[in-house]
Amino acid sequence: MIRSVATKPFPGEGFGMGTAKTKPTKWAAVFVLGVFLFCGEAHCQEAARQRIESYFANYKCDSFYSTDPIRANTVDIDEESRAIHIDANDGFRAQPFTSSVIGQIYSEIARLLPQPYNTYDIRVSCLGQSIEEFAQRRAWQGIEYSGNPWVTNLSKPCAPEKGLGGTHISLWASHGKYYDIPTGTWKWQRPRLYCTNEDLFTQSIVIPFLIPMLEGAGAVVFSPRERDWQRNEAIVDNDTDGSPCYLETAGAHDWQTAWGGFAKRKSVYYDKENPFEGGTYRYAEATNKESEASTITWKPQIPCEGDYAVYVSYATRTASVCDAQYIVVHQGIRSLFRVNQQMGGGTWVYLGTFHFDKGQDASNCVILSNQSNYRGTVTADAVRFGGGMGNIARGDSVHTNIRSCLPRYLECSRYSAQWGGMPYSVYGTKDSQNDYDEDINSRSLMTDYLAGGSVYLPCDSGLSVPIELSLALHSDAGYRVDNSIVGTLGIYTSGKYTGADYEDLLAEGLYPSGISRMASRDLCERIMTSISSDMRKTLGRWTRRQLYDKNYSESRVPDVPGVIVEMLAHQNFADMRYGHDPWFKFLLARAVYKGALGFVSQMHGRTDYVVQPLPVSSFAAILDAEGDSATLSWQPRRDPLEPTAEPAYYILYTARGRGDYDNGRRVFSRRARLKVAKGELTRFKVSAVNEGGESLRSEELCVYLPKVRDKAALMVNAFRRLASPQPVDNGQALGFDISQDPGVVFQHCPCFCGKQTAFDPSNRRTLGDSGTEYEGLLVAGNTFDYPTLHAKDLLAYYQNIAISSCSSEAFADGSAETRGIDLIDYILGAQRDDGYSLTSSPSFSPDVRTRLTDFTQRGGALLMSGAYISEELQSKGLQDFGRRV
Repeated sequence: MIRSVATKPFPGEGFGMGTAKTKPTKWAAVFVLGVFLFCGEAHCQEAARQRIESYFANYKCDSFYSTDPIRANTVDIDEESRAIHIDANDGFRAQPFTSSVIGQIYSEIARLLPQPYNTYDIRVSCLGQSIEEFAQRRAWQGIEYSGNPWVTNLSKPCAPEKGLGGTHISLWASHGKYYDIPTGTWKWQRPRLYCTNEDLFTQSIVIPFLIPMLEGAGAVVFSPRERDWQRNEAIVDNDTDGSPCYLETAGAHDWQTAWGGFAKRKSVYYDKENPFEGGTYRYAEATNKESEASTITWKPQIPCEGDYAVYVSYATRTASVCDAQYIVVHQGIRSLFRVNQQMGGGTWVYLGTFHFDKGQDASNCVILSNQSNYRGTVTADAVRFGGGMGNIARGDSVHTNIRSCLPRYLECSRYSAQWGGMPYSVYGTKDSQNDYDEDINSRSLMTDYLAGGSVYLPCDSGLSVPIELSLALHSDAGYRVDNSIVGTLGIYTSGKYTGADYEDLLAEGLYPSGISRMASRDLCERIMTSISSDMRKTLGRWTRRQLYDKNYSESRVPDVPGVIVEMLAHQNFADMRYGHDPWFKFLLARAVYKGALGFVSQMHGRTDYVVQPLPVSSFAAILDAEGDSATLSWQPRRDPLEPTAEPAYYILYTARGRGDYDNGRRVFSRRARLKVAKGELTRFKVSAVNEGGESLRSEELCVYLPKVRDKAALMVNAFRRLASPQPVDNGQALGFDISQDPGVVFQHCPCFCGKQTAFDPSNRRTLGDSGTEYEGLLVAGNTFDYPTLHAKDLLAYYQNIAISSCSSEAFADGSAETRGIDLIDYILGAQRDDGYSLTSSPSFSPDVRTRLTDFTQRGGALLMSGAYISEELQSKGLQDFGRRV
């Protein structure tokens, strides 16, 4: 809704002209014409001009909030052509324009004007650009990438047809720690406020939520910053002499050696040293016969059991194939990947993250075959497991061999670029004299280097990866004295970009592909609209700020449509009151994903795109009373914001014994029955799928069928809580008190820097200041696998017990039958009805109390564990239930 309020009468009012809200009478119009003829053209022009200027000075639009003044820079009235041209300022341009908004603007201006000017042809522009241009929707105009994606998981039992399948995205989470040359110290790029800083906080949205959503929709995501939170690292390479980890077999074609590959010659790398130039790689002619295939196997020495990202590297040659086949073997499970080696050679290429056992074993390895459906060459170089620790040294003659001593995911992109084999021109734009600025530039330049030579970025150099958009996710600074929400700001760059090879195109506001740079505004507007709409519908309020057309590196340098999204203000308590809550992080990430989905679909002329479903609910895994089978059941979770986000089917993932999860199988109902082996703990997860993609996976449940069954237990996972640290807002103190309640993060997270130390709201200079004691640590959170952990503990002492499990939702609604159960293990963990979280999940709902009461009255045993049981049972009218049960 647009509102414009006049602050004083316009010249001519009181003569029957009417106002913006009253229609002039016929005789008033005749009288005004007489006034016009009598008073003269100049006077009436001035009256019209003043009305227009007042309209813009008082312009308000409910759909966005602007701290910038809005005004009409010029108002040109041409009597001869009966036209009025209004050119507004940058503040007016910062709003979202649609055809309905534009129509309302013209209608309101016309109603304000005296006759005859209300019949003139009115045109509004902003700094020379017609406002109609802002409402246009750009497209790739026939530019399409039709080859194999960079990486494809062929073992995945779903392929989104109406999502982001085949889309390549460059995405990063703001800043990271950098080396400050003048002081010889490592610094965060933003201050420590409210227990975090921007460098840490944004990762907690991008890594566990946004990237999995985009990949679940079918996208290939590149991150200039290290995306793996695993601080350990294992590298296997052909250049490691005599290494038992690297094995080759020769079929019809032998592996041969060529120079120009990765080699880890040293533990520390200095400026300009490129680890991808000091070694060799192997290559072999491709074959289409499995019996004639040659293979390479990389077996890592895993330092400790855990999740590790797997990166492969190879060389791109003239005859490289587009379907090199890699198999990742993780705890005995084989996952098949197809990698298009016609692009992306000479850097680390992410395949996925998998669980590996400690040590070196054939059940944990990567295998490459030269089998292909095409004639050509398959190449092989190093394979990397895990994110690792930073190994780029900075310094000078005074400060030497200076490393951050932090996991690589905490460092900025400048050092990831060097470790990833990028040219010095990508990360050394300031001659290595200003790491802060070089990092800001490197994120975009890495994107351009990867995309260069593709259909979306035609040029003579680059790795030909068809990246078609870039997203920079930040948390803006700034605060509100009234403790209101600062909200979301979007930044794009449509103007000239000088100093590039394509200066002639860019000076016209075009990307090298030939499309308008205004496509970045479309992307920005899509994401901003998605965020503000979802937040307001879900939270009841949110602040949508400006669409800024600014000359910022991260929006200007990418040669494909790119934006900076300042998601919220990390310096403002009201924003972080939401921002620390993991549910809010999920909601915000989903809004960004949906905005990107809408933009990509628009650019390719698709209108029937589908949003991936939400994760399932009410999950249960129940052993049959007799026999060797288990029945699994679940319910879809409806999305009131997205009518297309309906599941079409589900994927059931299974892990047996010590093995990792398999690649899943499709299930077209909400139930599945499968056999389980005796004496082996079997674990399950479920995801929901439609044509738009796959949801995040469910919690983990398990069953155990003993060889001799004496008793039966039901593990009920009632630990649902995700929460921010304890907020404090009492007039005397403002902030987050981790000591009182640290909250619960999703899975685990590096989002905290330390405890808040300054709470005085009257001292804005120090309010929010926080410590450093948590930096470099992954804070433990809700891993949603507690039935498995409890089952393992129980089985360590008593192996003749049959184990089933369910979520508290399934227990409450009766999906999990308790007849035949001897023991209920009611798992509460850090569950607490804290009164401040955005989502509420009571420890003991009325249905839960009824079922537990019935069970214990029948003689069943109840084991209950949790940090806040006593507190919960002593409040909210639960005392009687606590005494009886």
